[in-house]
Order: sequence, then C-alpha cells, then structure tokens
Amino acid sequence: MLRSFLTCVLQKSTHLIKNQRLIGQVKSRLYFALKKRNLSICILCCVSLYSAAYTKADTGEINLLALTPYNLIYSGSYNGMDVKISRNLTGKATAYTLSTTANNMVSDISEQAIFEMNAHGAIVELKYRATRNMFGLKKKELLLYDQTTGIASYESKKKKRQILLSDAHFNQLTYQIKLQSDLINGATFLNYPIIKKGKVRIYRFEILGKETLKTPLGEINTLKIRKIREGSDRETFLWFAPRWNFMLIQLWQHEAGGGDYRMLLENGTLAGKELGSLTTL
Repeated sequence: MLRSFLTCVLQKSTHLIKNQRLIGQVKSRLYFALKKRNLSICILCCVSLYSAAYTKADTGEINLLALTPYNLIYSGSYNGMDVKISRNLTGKATAYTLSTTANNMVSDISEQAIFEMNAHGAIVELKYRATRNMFGLKKKELLLYDQTTGIASYESKKKKRQILLSDAHFNQLTYQIKLQSDLINGATFLNYPIIKKGKVRIYRFEILGKETLKTPLGEINTLKIRKIREGSDRETFLWFAPRWNFMLIQLWQHEAGGGDYRMLLENGTLAGKELGSLTTL
C-alpha cells in the first residue's frame, strides 16, 4: 500500500518539475527509504516533490512584446447563444491594466487585473476583480495584493481567504500574459500556479502544433495548444498568432455535459494600428 501511494505521488508531481536533477535525487532517496521501510524518509521525499511542484511561484521576466497595448473584439457563442467579447491591455512603463468583458442577452461578465512590472521585468499584481451578472443575479470577486506582507487577500460574498504570494501570485488574467510571453520566447514548459476563487491551482498547457485558421481578418497561421485537465472530460483548445506577438485568435471549450464555448477574433488594434493593416509588428 505504501509503495502504491508513493508511486502515485511520483507520477502526479514529477511531470510538473523542471529540475530533472532534483527529481533524480528525490527518487533515489525514496527508493532507498522503501527498501529500508523508513516511513519518515518517505514522507520527507513526498514533501520535497510537492514543494517543488506546487509551491514555487513563477517570477520570470516578461517579454516586452507581450505588454504591447491592444484592443480586441471577438465573436463567440455559448451553447448556441451569441456572445460579444472584448480584451484590452492598456498602460506604459511600469503600470498596466488588462480587462475582459463578455455579454449577451442574459449575462454580463467582466474581469480586470491591475499590475506593475518590477526592476527584473516580472509581473507584480496589485488588484484583480471580477463581476458576473447572470439572469439578474450578481456575483463579485476581489483579490488584493499586499507586496509588503507577501499576502493576497481574496473576498467574495461567501468566502474570505488569504494566500501566500510565495505559493502563487498570478490571477486568472495575469497568467495569460505570462503564457503569451513564454510562447514568444519559444518555451515549451507551460505551467502556471494561479489564485482562483481563493485557492491555488496549477494551470498546465501543451503545444499541439501549427494550424491555419480562416478568420474575418483572413487566413492566419497559428500555434495550437491544449489545456491539460486530469480526471475531467472538459477540453480546452487555444490558437495564438506568432505574427501578432502570439495574440489569442481562437478559443474552443467543450464541456463535460455536452455544451461548448467558442470565441474567434473579429477585429482590433495592436500598438494603435488596425490588425488588418499589420503583417508583423
């Protein structure tokens, strides 16, 4: 039973860890402990793996191309209902605001993240808020960051929590900037610890390959990626355009119950210029 449990820990943790030397060291100690049936060493090894996999927040430098201001309009559908979506990134120097809206006849959803860039070129979040109004019922979420204490405070109508920024600092918008930056830099390790509804979650993606999409702006060469979801029938695919700093062009999500959500870029501006007039930035 102990061996089965530890095998599960290895499988769940090591695929998230970039440091292969660390993996090798921990595995060696773990197998030694199993032979000696030393439970305390086994537990320490498990803690080491989980610590490396889940508690190290990404503080990597952001490629400046991912901070190029844009104003984008998408058409979408959710279970057959039309949805209008907008994404806007504004700011300069060190202070930025990323906002998204999605609305149709029965719902209105908005998100906003305010953040700065530190001296090392990494994201420093200040505030995230989300408002969802569906059939007249309004829900609000607020995430405030205190960089001095290293704590993020989450608040909704039913929940209040505090999260250590050493565990995670990305929110549901800022991780998207880091993902875009990583794609620009040619990274293939796309793992992001984020704060979602007051809890730390790990978002993982894999690159599937290149694909040409037909859009209202013409044919666009894209890079297709998939969100990895273990133990779930939900599927999420995203397409990004290398020609426009790996801007999101299309998203398709298939729900476990059979519904789906789609969005496709219609028009917009990048660095103040119409996308239709741009071949490269």
